[in-house]
Parts: sequence; structure tokens; C-alpha cells
Amino acid sequence: MANFYLSIFKRHYKLFIILPVLSLTAAVLFTAFQTPMYESSTDLLILQKQGTDMDAYTAAKASEKLGSNLAKVIYTTSFFQKVENQGIDLSYLPADEQKKRAEWKNSVSASVTPESSLLSVKTYAPTPQTASELASAVSYVLTYESAEYTGAGDTVSIQVVNAPTTSKYPTKPNVLMNISAGVIGGFLLAVILAVLLSEFKGTNKKEHQSTVKSEHIHNKPVFHVHTPHQNGRINHEETVSYRVLDHNTFPENQNITSESEDTITMQQKKHQ
Repeated sequence: MANFYLSIFKRHYKLFIILPVLSLTAAVLFTAFQTPMYESSTDLLILQKQGTDMDAYTAAKASEKLGSNLAKVIYTTSFFQKVENQGIDLSYLPADEQKKRAEWKNSVSASVTPESSLLSVKTYAPTPQTASELASAVSYVLTYESAEYTGAGDTVSIQVVNAPTTSKYPTKPNVLMNISAGVIGGFLLAVILAVLLSEFKGTNKKEHQSTVKSEHIHNKPVFHVHTPHQNGRINHEETVSYRVLDHNTFPENQNITSESEDTITMQQKKHQ
């Protein structure tokens, strides 16, 4: 198996150079045309106050459920409008409402740590300052204006446990991941094309060899062998036609004549 792939590589080595280079070029261009985005992250703790009819385990699971619900609410238009009302410069977002909603979903992400009530929020913006301000605005809305989303009133407490921290360098697009994907994708495409080309050429070669062999056999001369009767009298003449593949092999003691025929035939002629 290793020799098979090695032979394919030797025959189509140009594909393994050209395709990865083209794919890498496409990945670099794709990355270059994307807007660099900085990341800011913050963590909030959601606590369900324990009532007289609720044990600690039930309160913890309720807090985790609330965190999961809030993580989904963050992407809604209603929540975005509350964040926008905090006075942040969001002019980088498209003016079109539908495009703005789509871009908002790319500007924020939220998740809940399993088996906990810790809600992690990440925001993305073209500048570090905007990313940090956006994370602070999301935290503020969650802390002070989320009651209408939880429906729990004063029984739920949300507080920031990790203040926003912002990256010094853009985190989007992921240059390393895009380049790696481009090179690996180009190499895999080269492997697939090389195997397909090898199979296609192998099939054509077999068909060509089969055709040449058939034509070679067809063009061999036909010899007629006249065999006398056993008593020495030629009362019955048997004519047998052979297409000779090996010129060194003939029936012994036969009278042989040659003529061209289109097909292999065997005929018997009897004369009274």
C-alpha cells in the first residue's frame, strides 16, 4: 500500500506542489479581506436565592438553567437594543437591520460552564476599546436589566466575578487556522485528484492493451490443412482452418496453404 501511494506521488508530484500553494494563496487572501477583531471577555455568576421550599441542589440547577437561558437571550434584538442604549459606538455594524442582527451574533458569544452557574461572555470589535466597552455594556444589562428575561424578580442575583479583559492583538480572523486549513485542504485535494487520475489512466491502459491484443490476433494469417483419408484414398477431404498464433507450431505431415480471412472458422467439406 505504501509503495502504491509513493508511486502516485512520483507520477503526480506537481499536483502536490501546485494545489497546496493555490489553496494557501486563497486562504491568505480570504484572511486579508476580513476585518481584524479584538476580543474582550468577562464572567458573571448567577445565583438563585434559596427559599424555604428549595434545597441547595435545586437552587444550583435553577441557576444553571437561568444562565443557559440568558446565554440565548443575548443574541436577540431586544437585548441588543438595551446594549445599544448604553451609549457605545456601534457604527461599525451595518445599517441594514437584518445585516445588523447577523453581525451582532458574530460580535458576541455566551456560554455556561457545565455543572455551574458561571456565565462567560465574549465580545468582538474592530478596536480594543470598543470590545472592552461592549463587554462592560453586556455585563451591565445582564446585571441590572435582565429581570424581564428571567421572570424571577428579586430571587435571582447576577454579579460580575471577572472584569472585562481585552486581547492586545486581533483574535479574528484566526490566521494560523486559516493557513493550516488552506495547506491541508490543498494537499487532500491533490491526493484525491492524483488517485483518480491514476485509476483513470490505468483503466485506459488496460482497454488499450486489450484492443491491441485483439487486433494482433485478428491479423494473423489463416492456414487450411488438407488431411487425407486413413486408407490413403482422398475420397473425403477435410479442410480445417487455423489462425496461427505461433508460426513454429503446425500439424505434422499436412499440406498447408494460406489465405486471408476475417474470422476464425472451422469448416468440414465432404465429397462423395
